[in-house]
Amino acid sequence: MNSMEIVITSRGAGMQMALEKTEQIGRDSGLSPKEMLHLRLLAEELFGMVRGVVGEVKAWYRIDHLGKHFAFHLQSNIALNQGTWNQLLALSTSGTNSAAVGFMGRLREMITLMLLPPDDGLQARAPEMMNLGRPAASRVNSDRYDWSLKTYRVGVESTLGRDEYARKAKDELEKSIVANIADDVSVGIEGSYVEITIMKDFGR
Repeated sequence: MNSMEIVITSRGAGMQMALEKTEQIGRDSGLSPKEMLHLRLLAEELFGMVRGVVGEVKAWYRIDHLGKHFAFHLQSNIALNQGTWNQLLALSTSGTNSAAVGFMGRLREMITLMLLPPDDGLQARAPEMMNLGRPAASRVNSDRYDWSLKTYRVGVESTLGRDEYARKAKDELEKSIVANIADDVSVGIEGSYVEITIMKDFGR
């Protein structure tokens, strides 16, 4: 499996180069114009997760590929200072976090809450935000937290008709670029370390 890694920041540095490299990999892999569009859209949506983070964040973008199978990785060590914590707390408690709109916005907010100190009481809300019926998120140990789109989707489908939130979640998934194109999305959080992975096999 071939791999490419580029450093990007929440201010946009490195993103254009990362998109160009991603498209070059797509062309070299023989993707069709439609597949190339989907490849770029997945990368752009992933970069949007970085842009929505409070404060200045540096992340490592890596794309692994074998044939037409692609794995987009975004890794960052987000060290929150007291000022950033206060901003996140204000957004999370005021209900005015306009970024938490749609599937990717809510996923970003879930990650944000998991980065807050556990004793503030808000971190405990994170699993509830993106779990329905069958838990999509779980703790591997006391420090690591994992979430999966596949499992979340199953939970949404299993609770339709019984949970009002499930109907909203279903609508968000149907409107989401990532949820409609990607084969799966996974999130791993351990302390201040976050990794988001998007999987897509264009050969299927």
